[in-house]
Amino acid sequence: MRIQQKMSQAELAKKMSVPVDQSTISNWESGKTIMDLEQLLDILMIFGKDWKSFFGFLADNAERRTTKKPLQKEPPMEPNAEDKGED
Repeated sequence: MRIQQKMSQAELAKKMSVPVDQSTISNWESGKTIMDLEQLLDILMIFGKDWKSFFGFLADNAERRTTKKPLQKEPPMEPNAEDKGED
């Protein structure tokens, strides 16, 4: 996104809500380090992207899980001899 917007690493670093060094951006891009979720969301906001454009699959999966048919309850089990206190 940064390159598409013709933005330098230093420019992006300065736009972060908690500014980082240009080398931090370089390390993220090269895979030497990873950003935390807050930084990722910050970058998405800087570039005007909706979080769903990257994490929509999570929302879709959650929706599928909540729209499934509820599990049917199994009938209660008959107590065995141990439960009845029988020896």
